[in-house]
Amino acid sequence: LTHRANHTLGTHLTIRDVFQAPTVADLTTRVTGQKTGARPGLSFAAASDRPTRVPLSAAQRRLWLQASVDGPGTAYNVPLFLRLEGAVDPEALRIAFRDVVRRHEVLRTVISQEEGDAEPWQRVLDADGPDALAFEVAASSEERIDEDLRAAAAHVFELTRRPPLRVTLFELEAGKRYVLSLVLHHIATDGQSVRPLFDDLTEAYRARQAGRVPAWRPLPAQYADWAHWQRRTLAEPGALEDDLAYWKGALAGLPEELGLPLDRPRPARAGHLGGAVPVDFGRDVMDRVRELARRERCTPFMVLHAALVATLTRMGAGPDVPVGSPVAGRSAQELRGLVGFFVNTLVLRVDASGDPSFRELLGRVRGVDLDAFAHQDAPFDRVLEAVNPVRSLARHPLFQVCLALEDGADCSVELPGTGRTYARVVDTPTAKYDWEFLLRDDPVAGLSGAVLYSAEIFEQATAQRMVRAFRTVLEHVLTDPDTALSAVDVLDAQERVWVVERWNDTSAPPEPRSVPAVFTAQAARTPHTTAVIDGDQHLT
Repeated sequence: LTHRANHTLGTHLTIRDVFQAPTVADLTTRVTGQKTGARPGLSFAAASDRPTRVPLSAAQRRLWLQASVDGPGTAYNVPLFLRLEGAVDPEALRIAFRDVVRRHEVLRTVISQEEGDAEPWQRVLDADGPDALAFEVAASSEERIDEDLRAAAAHVFELTRRPPLRVTLFELEAGKRYVLSLVLHHIATDGQSVRPLFDDLTEAYRARQAGRVPAWRPLPAQYADWAHWQRRTLAEPGALEDDLAYWKGALAGLPEELGLPLDRPRPARAGHLGGAVPVDFGRDVMDRVRELARRERCTPFMVLHAALVATLTRMGAGPDVPVGSPVAGRSAQELRGLVGFFVNTLVLRVDASGDPSFRELLGRVRGVDLDAFAHQDAPFDRVLEAVNPVRSLARHPLFQVCLALEDGADCSVELPGTGRTYARVVDTPTAKYDWEFLLRDDPVAGLSGAVLYSAEIFEQATAQRMVRAFRTVLEHVLTDPDTALSAVDVLDAQERVWVVERWNDTSAPPEPRSVPAVFTAQAARTPHTTAVIDGDQHLT
């Protein structure tokens, strides 16, 4: 809404403006008063005016630098798969994918940085060249398909030599059952790219089966055009002055690390080994989240964000809680049909001190989130440079917990000759952060998703307990939003029995024994003890 209004009316409305002016009359006043402060809209140059070396977008550059530090890996792979029931024409599908990578240049783009280059740049491969598309057909079976999908998802992309897309059609039963695997690197895609990718694939496959070329409406621009526009716009004097000033103030004095207790010492260098715990809270919980959001004039995301802050605080994180959250970054209507990496990441820092009620905490979260969304144009790497925290290879900078809520948009696909199916994500043992809450507002399942965790510092049992605690807190505050934070329980009924009754059942009749007597008895039970002195073991 705000992007369309800004583009059409020449304004710079933010989400905060919409919340503070809930009626059309109030919003009209703000629109009238802000016309002089509008930011320039998108203005893509013609393809012939594109520079020879198009720079990476800010988001791409961040991932490229991260990959340079971490080395080859799969933490930023996006592995998707579709189960296809019915007849599939592999050759038509291959040509359809060739059509898709021809339409979306970013899917056949490699990163170049020759010796002496100050900046990496995008090199678009020839759509008809042999390296533009990696597509293969492979035999599999129901017993082996999960293993095959995990193997495909573990592909390590050579971003300087090969495009960021690999496609494998696994044949389970010729002419009847298939699984289509797509593995993309995050540097070329994001969550909102899935819909246009599969829409264009469906149209291309339908056309190729009918012996024709797909009749697409031309795209208004390519991802490289947007990246060039973004870098040029951000380079203008004062382009991000207000946004960066906000972030420097909002994140000043941020703790170097969230204070959650760890199961194991944090390694000196994060290896991105991870695990996942499913989230299935149901429709009733999501309905109650929406109801509370309406009453408090906020969004469901804000309710979940406040509940997560409450959970982390009660689990030992302390009252200063920064949480990262992705935003779409598609600042204009022209970008909606493009495949590409537009996402930016915001740091939502909430003060939970003073034992507020959940309703009060939700008010704080609402203010923080609205302010952050109003300054979302500053790329995360520029915010990182401005705040300049203590850097460490052991943890993610500025935040270690991430929260995302998908809107539950339909991700169904129906290729001709097959039934309707849904794009799914392959579970992989990777983690980008200590904790990543990937939640979904599903129209059927309700509040669902997964919590990813770093397996280098947390056990699976701890992750399961975190998910239970989050649900317990959420249900508690939805029932009574006026509960003080200190009274919000993170233990479910079974855990309370274990902690309060069984683990704490230490009552014993007093024995009239002195300390020397107890010491003597212990020495008799364990007469030989090994001690480490100056690095050497000694038997005492």
